[in-house]
Amino acid sequence: MIPDANYLDPEGAARIEAEISRLEGELDQVRKDKSDVDHRMVDNETLLNPELIALEHKEEACKNDISYLRSILMHSIIVDVKQIPGIVGIGSVVTISINDGPDEVVKIVSASPRFLDGEVDPHCPLCKAIMGKAPGFKGSYSVEDTTLTVQIIAVQ
Repeated sequence: MIPDANYLDPEGAARIEAEISRLEGELDQVRKDKSDVDHRMVDNETLLNPELIALEHKEEACKNDISYLRSILMHSIIVDVKQIPGIVGIGSVVTISINDGPDEVVKIVSASPRFLDGEVDPHCPLCKAIMGKAPGFKGSYSVEDTTLTVQIIAVQ
């Protein structure tokens, strides 16, 4: 189960859809192979046939992977920052001010942020507050028991 929305760019969504298509093709082939094995076996042989057992495991793995990837897409928000200039999204470099402090620059990345380089994950409280917003936006977000205000100065 995926608790929060996933933020994907169109290319990321397309890669997931391509992987689903590949897995569906693999699943079709596994089902065909299972049918071929079934036709070659005598009734009692099918229960303990290692080839058939391996194919059943592979079929289940393909079905689980397809289900998981479909769930990711179903709970995703596609953000194409190239089509909406000036709006915060994945890949945006955002100048912000927290609690009216000095300007800070953060880059929103979809995987493995390097915090020391100013990269942040789109699921962090700060990103959830500013995602989809434009310069001039002022809002708040909470980290543990502390509420902070953030203002967007610029978006690149």
